[in-house]
Amino acid sequence: MGKKIYRVEIMLLMVFLKPYLFTDLIFSNNENPKPCSYDLDADSYVMHTLNSLESSKYVSSQAPSEYNTTTSYNNSCAAMEIFKFCENQQNSSEVNYETNYTNNPSENSMNLIPDLTLAQHSGLFLCRYMTIRPVYNNFNQFNKIPIAYTFLCIESDYSLIFSYITNKICGTILLRNKQTDIIKIHNAYEKYKSCLSKKYICQFLESNFIISDENNWKFLFYQYVDFKNWMNNTYKFKSIKSGSNYNQIFITYQTKIFEKYNDNLKDALDLLLEAFNSSNYNFLYKLIPIYNLIHKITMFRGNYSKSITIVLYLKLIISKIEIFRYDFFGEQNISETIEKLYENNMFNKLIAEIGMIFAEVINLCFTSKEILEVVEVLNFIYFIRAYYNDFYKCSEILRNVVDINSVDEVLRSTYDEQKNLIYISFAKTFKEQSFYKMLVKIIEEYNITQFSKHKNKSSSKNIKKKQQFIN
Repeated sequence: MGKKIYRVEIMLLMVFLKPYLFTDLIFSNNENPKPCSYDLDADSYVMHTLNSLESSKYVSSQAPSEYNTTTSYNNSCAAMEIFKFCENQQNSSEVNYETNYTNNPSENSMNLIPDLTLAQHSGLFLCRYMTIRPVYNNFNQFNKIPIAYTFLCIESDYSLIFSYITNKICGTILLRNKQTDIIKIHNAYEKYKSCLSKKYICQFLESNFIISDENNWKFLFYQYVDFKNWMNNTYKFKSIKSGSNYNQIFITYQTKIFEKYNDNLKDALDLLLEAFNSSNYNFLYKLIPIYNLIHKITMFRGNYSKSITIVLYLKLIISKIEIFRYDFFGEQNISETIEKLYENNMFNKLIAEIGMIFAEVINLCFTSKEILEVVEVLNFIYFIRAYYNDFYKCSEILRNVVDINSVDEVLRSTYDEQKNLIYISFAKTFKEQSFYKMLVKIIEEYNITQFSKHKNKSSSKNIKKKQQFIN
């Protein structure tokens, strides 16, 4: 009898607190996601009660280096975090749903973000992957939750298959679609993670580096070009673009999608759009403006080669995000503001690499010189922020171009009737600046040089062929 009364009291308390809780990710979402965790030792009744609630947007005050990545997720600690957040929010009379902070915050609530004021705060958060449909596999034999578990959760949540991109990046067949051996799955994703965790090494800037010197900008741009080449080689862009059995892969994907959804019109591109529109990945639309053009991939429905090429690129982006989350958050059920993440070098490198991967998708969808120019310039600045951060911080114009609060002053966007972005270009005021003119000049000079090299190379090949024919 006493236990029943206790449980009723707990449920009443949960019902009372629920209105004060927010979703745990970037924007509100009806999926009601749950932390990606397989810790089943906790009392099932408490787990059910906690998971029935929307998660709090708890912000950690810990530095990333202080995270304990070896301890498993503690559900009682999660409950304490939820209650602590609600206590701070309970007396709030007015709530700003865009930032999830009160317009008249109490001292306690502001302690959650001691280094940020409301004016400085974008309202964007990132936390570890939040699963919709937990996958219960026997990973308890490992010291900590492996990265494989996250990928299995993503496959369950969004019906996305990662076996082919894993094999492509690793250069060998490690996974098959119906693989059930936990050890093989674990080892395959550990190898995949290792391949995607390689580091690009850039040249150091000279101590007498002067921002106003055009030659120094040329140096940075050629470092960026070297980074592009490294990305092409490391992430097998050429191999992804020239797959030989994409027809069969496309048919396999369509068969699995039809078996699950009973919908002949749905394809892998639709599943990826659903994933990127979900609360796990929709932060990309804010951080990378060009990402809002992703809906254009639907033009390739039915085109086997281009559909699978795009699918592999986008799965590569998801993989990079999850590896960062896994390394940064570990097993801690915490979130971090985007502003704080921008202080983290690995996060800036993540954005730079995502920009480069997505540029491959844009190149398949668009031929507009203006759009491709925006992609190139933004990716160049993402690169500088990631690898020459001190220089980036000294340049106000670089910061303004990629700052999410001032991007509308730099870019001009065109939308269709459904409010989908269909065109993007630099604003006239930005094009009038000397920085833009100098950068465009550097890019054009480089392109002309590359075209000449390619032309000379082709001519040399033709001459050799003629000589062989004569001989």
